[in-house]
Amino acid sequence: MPTLFLDAALWRLMAFARKRPLLVGLFWAALAALSLFQVATRLSINTDSSDMIDPSAPFRVAATKLKSAFPDLDDQVVVLIRSGTADEAKAFTESLAERLRDDENVESLLAPPAEPFFQENGLLFLETTELEDLLARLTNAAPLIERLGPDPTLATLFDALAEAAEQDGASADPETLDALYAGLTEVFTTQDTVLSWEKLLSVGEEPEPEVLLTIEPVLDFTKLKPAQGVKTAILDAAAAVRSEDGLEAEVLITGEPILRTEELEAVSQGIGWALALSGVLVAVLLAFAFRSLRLVAACLVTIALSVILTAGVATALFGQLNLISVAFAVLMVGLGADFSIHLLMHWKDERGLGASERAAGYRTARKIGTALMLTAPTTALAFFSFAPTEFIGMNQLGVIAGLGVLLAFLIAMTVLPAMVRIGETVKPVDRLPEGLMNKVIRPLGIVVGALGIVSLFLLPYARFDADPMALRAVSAPSVIAFNEIADDEDAAPYRLSVLAESEDELLARADGFSDAETVSSTRHLFSFVPEDQDLKLTLIDAASVGLSFALISGGDLGPDLEPALGRLLVALREEESEAARTFETVLRERSLQQLESAAPRVFRFWPRQREALNAQLRAGFVTREDLPDPLAERFVTESGTYRLEILPEGDASDLAARRDFVDQVLSIAPDAAGSARTALSAGDVIEGAMVQASLTAAVLVSLLVLVVTRSIKVLVLLLIPLLLAGSLTTATGTLFGLPYNFANVLVLPLIIGIGIDSGIHLALRAEKTGDPLAGVRGPTGRAVVYSALTTIASFGSLIVSAHRGTSSMGALLTIGMLWVLATMLFVLPPLAQLLYDRKRSRLERTSA
Repeated sequence: MPTLFLDAALWRLMAFARKRPLLVGLFWAALAALSLFQVATRLSINTDSSDMIDPSAPFRVAATKLKSAFPDLDDQVVVLIRSGTADEAKAFTESLAERLRDDENVESLLAPPAEPFFQENGLLFLETTELEDLLARLTNAAPLIERLGPDPTLATLFDALAEAAEQDGASADPETLDALYAGLTEVFTTQDTVLSWEKLLSVGEEPEPEVLLTIEPVLDFTKLKPAQGVKTAILDAAAAVRSEDGLEAEVLITGEPILRTEELEAVSQGIGWALALSGVLVAVLLAFAFRSLRLVAACLVTIALSVILTAGVATALFGQLNLISVAFAVLMVGLGADFSIHLLMHWKDERGLGASERAAGYRTARKIGTALMLTAPTTALAFFSFAPTEFIGMNQLGVIAGLGVLLAFLIAMTVLPAMVRIGETVKPVDRLPEGLMNKVIRPLGIVVGALGIVSLFLLPYARFDADPMALRAVSAPSVIAFNEIADDEDAAPYRLSVLAESEDELLARADGFSDAETVSSTRHLFSFVPEDQDLKLTLIDAASVGLSFALISGGDLGPDLEPALGRLLVALREEESEAARTFETVLRERSLQQLESAAPRVFRFWPRQREALNAQLRAGFVTREDLPDPLAERFVTESGTYRLEILPEGDASDLAARRDFVDQVLSIAPDAAGSARTALSAGDVIEGAMVQASLTAAVLVSLLVLVVTRSIKVLVLLLIPLLLAGSLTTATGTLFGLPYNFANVLVLPLIIGIGIDSGIHLALRAEKTGDPLAGVRGPTGRAVVYSALTTIASFGSLIVSAHRGTSSMGALLTIGMLWVLATMLFVLPPLAQLLYDRKRSRLERTSA
């Protein structure tokens, strides 16, 4: 294995640094200062996962075309307003929308309960039969509505209910009366329940006590968090509604801008905590490894320089990091320590054996020079294998980390010789006993090898999670809101859109999906023009004859509360329904003061309901031009390009259902774009990128090792443990519910790139000495263990991140490095013994 030129090259580099420490120090310090300035002034983070895919990919081309026509479509903020009753939710929404309309952070908003168009024409959007039932119910309740008037009292209500009961429901249908009895019972028996008149006067399904409000925000891209302004404006306006209007509602905010803002917070905080934690853990491990503050400090200096200079390179090359490449800082903590650990461990050992300072450096270069000179380019090549993929997130990290590895090598090989002086009193590294192979390593090697073979059968069950939401923090408010509205058809996140240049084309394209089983409905501009308007308006006009008078009535002052209550109790005795009997019991158990104290909660939303009914009776014929601008702008451009929205049937958050939906839509409209297609297609691209990068890394690293060492044995000793480690990592992730995703797809290529370092050191020691345990027993084995542990510590620190993608990256990398350590320590030596024992047997037979 003619590699003496590598040993000599490393020694010359170390000797140069040793002779010129001041020059070396000034050189790296100047570069570090320049890097810090670049990072502070230019570096930013892009949290848009779609930007991590090559823009020439077909789904990106379709998405770009849709975005150019409707640039604000993906930047909408969705607000979910949830309260105790539908009445309060709508009242809260109206007040919130009124405050936000003039806010500088809001371009436009669409809040149906607060839109005059929907307030007046809402009845036209009901099915004809549903409208008939509602109008019949309202007509029956007209006498009750008339008596209550705009400012009713509890006495008026009780007297009206008594009259209705005495007339067997002539002034209100039995269903309405029972609902009113049940509602009043709840109000009188609780401390905070408010009567929902919306619920009492509706038909069909009970109205939901929540409202969706969509906002087109003004995003400030000069700031790190462009959507922070609109988020703050919404929360401040909601607080004002609570304090000034006395309304209560839960306000949940989501939408891509908010999701990205909170994701950036999670990633930034997670990387910050991980970086700090990894630094502490690595420092502790180095202290155990060297038991010398000077050597630990020297290692930490090389690590810090590696991180800073790599950040400077990243800023100079890209200027903007993504959710994947931002992890380079934590990775470089582990990678930056590897070369220093191997160099100092052997240098210290040689000094302990009695070599002079210079001789110790020379012997270290002769002993591990080839390994050190080979591990830097092999690891860098593994990272550079990310570059040809379509996944820009992986591509960017590969370039940054690849260059970072080379920088870390140069820093360690120059800074350490320049600043480190190891005294004569150090002890050599303890050697493990020779009997270790038979007692420990071979049995454990058999176990690990067997597990590796078993793990191959689990590989078909490994999966890739293509949902970007799988990356985000579960506890983030925007993610909670997203999950809450995921099943709401009006806000379903996984949908598709196609474009049309005319009304005829739009309607034709909509008809094309009428028989699609995976499509629940299509929606376009003309979908919001109600059908059968003539018939519906006739029904409304007929009902308004009696209702209009009831709604303009001033109401009935009625008797005092006590006689009204007495009359109602007598009337309730004749009622047979369960609701009436329960209501009678509650009334008898309450004093007049208790009932009067609940009156504000009974009538709190009555005036608003009365005004809403009055507005609905003013419905008129609706045309396309009558649609509110915030709604129309979502479906047609000023140039006349129409958008057709396609909604999925069933639960599109289920991966299989979503794929069926996307496949069927694309078979009808290949130009369809939207979140449903983007998530799936991006997943397919990234899954392919992981396989491509892994194979590329394996091939490039293998070729380099073969060219440098010219040894098939060394290559075999490296590849078999790596293949086992990769299979075991994937199988472990499958068993413990850690699928591959957008963030952790780089695990397998990283295992090849980083894991091969340990193998190279052990394999080359075995090749040079012919002893399979030569590397394990001495300083090489100890350096391999501590190098792997520092890498695990730095990668494992990512687990603390609230961002699930970053956390899963740390978890899988930790698992992967543990398996790398196990296969290199327990599988490689017995394999080397098998190969070199045969070599020695042949030599002995030839000699004989």
